[in-house]
Parts: sequence; C-alpha cells; structure tokens
Amino acid sequence: MKSIANLEWRYAVKKFDDQKILEQQKINILKQAFNLTATSYGLQPIKLLIIKNKSIQRKLVDHSYHQQQIVQASHLLVICIDTNLKESDVEKYFERVKEIRKTPDETISSFREYLKTVITEKSSQDLILWAKNQAYLAGIIKQLKAKGIRTSIFVDADVQMIQGAKETGTDRIELYTESYAKEYSSNPQKAIEPFVKAAEMAKKIGLGVNAGHDLSLENIHFFSKHIPDLLEVSIGHALICESLYLGFQNVIPMYLERLKF
Repeated sequence: MKSIANLEWRYAVKKFDDQKILEQQKINILKQAFNLTATSYGLQPIKLLIIKNKSIQRKLVDHSYHQQQIVQASHLLVICIDTNLKESDVEKYFERVKEIRKTPDETISSFREYLKTVITEKSSQDLILWAKNQAYLAGIIKQLKAKGIRTSIFVDADVQMIQGAKETGTDRIELYTESYAKEYSSNPQKAIEPFVKAAEMAKKIGLGVNAGHDLSLENIHFFSKHIPDLLEVSIGHALICESLYLGFQNVIPMYLERLKF
C-alpha cells in the first residue's frame, strides 16, 4: 500500500541541506491539500503560513526550541489556529456555503444557530484546544477512502452532529441507540422520534445510516420499521445473551426475521 509506505518512510530531520529549494509546484500542492482538509463543522479555524524569509526564520529559532532546521529549510510551514473564534466567523462560513453550494437558507439555518451556540458556550481555552485538534479524523478518513474503504462515524441521534459528520467526508453514520433502548419499553414512539429525524437528515445530505448499541430481539423490529433506509445494525451484547438461552442457530434467524418489514 503506497500510503503505508509513505508513512513508514518518514524520519526526524536533524539538518536540512540549505542548498536545496522546495519547488513551487510542491508548495502549491501542499497549499491545496491544506485548503481541502476537512475539520469539525467545516469551520476550518486553522491557517497555513508559508515563510520564505531567512531573517524571519532566524528570529523564529528562539521560539522553536533553538532548532536550526527552522532557518536551514528553504520554506517554513506554520499551522496557525484562530484563538478568537466568534459568531461572526460562523456567519461568514455559512455565507460562503450559500455562495459556493447554492444551499438555501432554510436548509442551513438550524445548523448555523447551533454552531453559534457551540462557539459562544465554549471558553477561550476550550476553543483553542478544539482548534488544535481539527484535522485528525478527516485525515484518517481521507486515507481510508483513498483505498476504497467505507467509513462510518458513531454519533448520537442529533441532527447537528450528523451535519458535522458530513464535513469529515465519511460515507455513513452509525446511530448510537442506547437512549432508544432505554425508553422503548415505556414509550416506543417517543423513543424512536429523534432517530427518525436523524435518519431523515442523513438521507437528505447523502449519508448512509447504520445503527447499534443495546438493540435486541425485543426492540429491533420497531426500530428498523421506523428508520428510513437503514443499511446495517450492530448487535453484540444482546445477541450473545439471547444465544445463551436460545442458541446462535435460532437467534440469528430471529434477528433476520425481525429486520424484515
């Protein structure tokens, strides 16, 4: 696998050859790759600063644990984070979404208001920490998709979380069904409502829907009957427990029968 070979090739550089200059074509590729990096909610609270100025690079050595590679390299790439993310940044992002994707305001308004709440409720330190850890999931998903591997993100039945999952580039979501299982016995209709809304949103924005956690022979038929286009279910604990009494050879066909409607 080329991606694995590329990752294994890396090593810590102790000294750069200051006679070698990184070609502009490669710089452009790095810039484009950075610009295409997915982040949580799509806000991209990060910037890439490319420095090609020996005077500035020398000044930065003192702020980089005195590593001489900072000044030896032909280019210095600095990833900067936004330490003062505001509601106005959210507004700018959604104006850009409407401009580029032609998305109607009624489609994005609820997600926009949700993000404003998220931003205003976080402390400045929380926002900085959040900004520092943006691209980790998207980077992994890019590697998986490059190899044709289907990806699915485990999420709550929350419309905003599902919209955020879309920004990572995942193929599917898997709905975390613990709350449904807990409430099913007392009020099945109330228990299923948030999952129906979540599945409808996923379908609307082009995500496949899986589900799992605490689904059982008792509650799975009602769940699958009400969730549009349910693709897969993950069943572990309940299936094992039920099989202790009924046997695998009986339980698995029972699940398959309950998934028909």
